[in-house]
Formats: sequence, structure tokens, C-alpha cells
Amino acid sequence: MIDARVIDDYGAAILGLAAPDFSVTIGGKPARVQMALWSGDTAPRGPSGALLSARNMPGESEPGQLVVLLFQKSLTNERAWGLVRTIEYSRDLVRSLPASARVAVLQYENSLRVYSDFTDDRAAIDRLLTRGLLHQPPPSAVPRGSPSLLDALAPSVGREIFTIEQAFAAIAGALNPMPGSKAIAYIGYGMGNPAFGLRQDTGITHAKFGALPDDLADKTDMNSEYARARRMLIEARVSVFSLDITKADTHTMAGGMQIIARDTGGFYAHSLDFPEKPMRFVSGALNGHYVLFVEPPADATDRTIEVSVTAGRRAQVFATSSYRAPEK
Repeated sequence: MIDARVIDDYGAAILGLAAPDFSVTIGGKPARVQMALWSGDTAPRGPSGALLSARNMPGESEPGQLVVLLFQKSLTNERAWGLVRTIEYSRDLVRSLPASARVAVLQYENSLRVYSDFTDDRAAIDRLLTRGLLHQPPPSAVPRGSPSLLDALAPSVGREIFTIEQAFAAIAGALNPMPGSKAIAYIGYGMGNPAFGLRQDTGITHAKFGALPDDLADKTDMNSEYARARRMLIEARVSVFSLDITKADTHTMAGGMQIIARDTGGFYAHSLDFPEKPMRFVSGALNGHYVLFVEPPADATDRTIEVSVTAGRRAQVFATSSYRAPEK
């Protein structure tokens, strides 16, 4: 089962696709797509810009998507400006989500802090993003959601977590038992370590939107904590969308943000110049996704996944880069 998000050049979700429209390889070998089900908004625009009617669309197969807004807090000069701007644009992101989606708000700064459990109360989330996140501590009594991320995170909340990788592992573990696909909008300044002898301010971050510059990724070392977090995120069906807040044209900590997005089926975007654009693309990706039921080739030598849409459609497809085989 592979979650695939398909958006057009303007950031809108593309609907109306069926199993024959997808091409999937696993380990470089073709894999048969048995079924493609749409899960998400029931009336966004299709590839031609026309509204698709509900009768022409695959039925919704899963509960409303769970979306975590994870803010990696830093008030240093090169990060605070971007953090404030991106929080403001995240209000538009929340307003654009389907009514069925539920949102939780977390902050990481040496520990995980829960500002909101999963809720569909858009007004409450908007008030939190407007005033509470930067200027107030987390509420002493956070209302429980359904499902409750707070209850699942209870062992980790308030305790010192030394790295963002540990934070991702804790969130993935909490999300794992919850049904359906999930997404994390990771609004932060970076993860990973530059290779030995490489300065932290080198590397190209202004790449084509949604792309992963190989030179930057290759210069970033990801530790065993990341390997654990990655495995847990894939197992929990969590896609990470990395929005970089750093006010700089170049910095190698962006490499880790790009890698976690690529590995989990999200994308990386720098919010330095035009933060409204990445938010629009994240909004399109979160408006819904396809659940592909795929038969792996028997002779595949590895579990590397590549998903594309067949010729004739201009589309960007984001899907996890590998899969975990079901236990027998």
C-alpha cells in the first residue's frame, strides 16, 4: 500500500486518476498497480481546471487525514524572521484543509510541547497561530482530541529530547496506531550534520521546487537516530513536508530537511523569498492523496519505490521512497 500525492504545476491536487494512470517500480522493476483509491477533498479542481463531480471520482476510503504542524523553534537572527513569516502563512494552510482533516500543533525546542491535540476547530488553531505559539507557553490543560496525539505522546511530552530526529521518532510512534495516512508540516531550520571538514554555510538550497539537489544531500550525514525515525515514519504512513525558515541562500542543514521529505513522500521548499508558494503546494498535497494497492515484483532485489503518472499529464508525484514488507 503506497500513499501518492499528485499535484499540478500550480500546486492543485489532481483528481480523477485510476490504477492505469500510475507507473510504479520497486527495486527498478515494474510493479502492478491493482487499485488506486482517492482519499480526501471531494471537489477540488482536476488537471484541466474543471471541477470534478463526486460521481466521477473514486470514493473516499479512509478517515479524514491527520496533519501535524511541527514548529522547530529558534529565535536567532537568521531564523526568527522566517519562523514568524511562516507561522503567518500556515494560517492559510490550515484554512485550506478539507473539513474532514484534523490538525495538531507541536513545538520542538529541546523538548516536545503540545499546543493543540487533533481538532477540526479551525478557529481555535487560528487563534493559537496568531498569538499563542510564539508568545505563550503551551496550555496547562490541552483538550483531548479524537484520536488523541497528546495521550500517545504522554511519555515524551515535557521530557528533554536532544535532537529533532528523536522528536520525529516520538511523533511517528504516537501516530503509528492511528488509521490512515498522516502528514507532518515540518517548519524549521534543519537537521543532519555536514560531512567532516565541510562548513555549515556551504551548499545550494535554491533548487527547483520540490527537487532534491544531489550535491547538498550527499554532503549531509544522517545518523542512526534518523535511520530509526525514518523507519518509524514509513511504518506509520507519515509524509513529511519540510519548509525551511532560514534566512540564507545557502546552508547545509537544509540537506537533512530535504532527505526526510524525499524518504517519506513529501517535499522540501525554502520559504525565504515567497513563503506563500510552498504553503500553496503543501495545501494541494494535503487536500487528498491516492492510496495505491501494489503487487511487488517477486524478483525485486530491494524495496526502493518510484511512482510516476503516465505520459500525457503534467504532474508532480510524491510518494515514499521505500516500503516495509507486511509481517507474515
